[in-house]
Amino acid sequence: MRCTQCLQEMSFSSSDSRSHDKTGKQGAKTDQNWKYTMYFDPEADRRTGADYEIEDEQLVEKMSQLVDAAEMIQSVQAYKGPLGWFQLTKAVFYHEFIVFTTKNYYWSIEKHSDCITIQRAKLRCNVEQRFRHNPRFEGFSGITLMKSAAGTKSIKQLIDWLYINRELYKHYTFFEWNCQCFAERVYNYVT
Repeated sequence: MRCTQCLQEMSFSSSDSRSHDKTGKQGAKTDQNWKYTMYFDPEADRRTGADYEIEDEQLVEKMSQLVDAAEMIQSVQAYKGPLGWFQLTKAVFYHEFIVFTTKNYYWSIEKHSDCITIQRAKLRCNVEQRFRHNPRFEGFSGITLMKSAAGTKSIKQLIDWLYINRELYKHYTFFEWNCQCFAERVYNYVT
């Protein structure tokens, strides 16, 4: 069974199970919060500073301005954490996210019910143990490393992959386009 990191964030309405807006973007009951954007925090070490919400159409250009696109991903780790305080085990239901290292930074990338998030920091703990400047939820079972491998791609290749594969258009769903599926796709691509 696949997960949702923020079950409590998901809203279930009694309206149609599917809807379309004027841009042709498709939604479902379980993804009403999906924004078709990427949240990027280039300074996750700092409590204040600039962060960005980037739309698909601007993804490649904007990220090329904000990061050293040629920077190579050296190592990649997949982590999992509990979904709620009530959870004693992460055997079936869990949130999965990726942490990777480049020459100058530590990064995390993950999918939640509203958008894809990328964080960058000088200290590993600020992407591994924190999400958008708040401590990651650890519950009773904590956050654990699932697997690790050497990286084979650059930041530019990862950004291009997100754009080419239209990852920002893959709204969050319980079984197919969730955090685990996304993390596995990212992990497999960059390793």
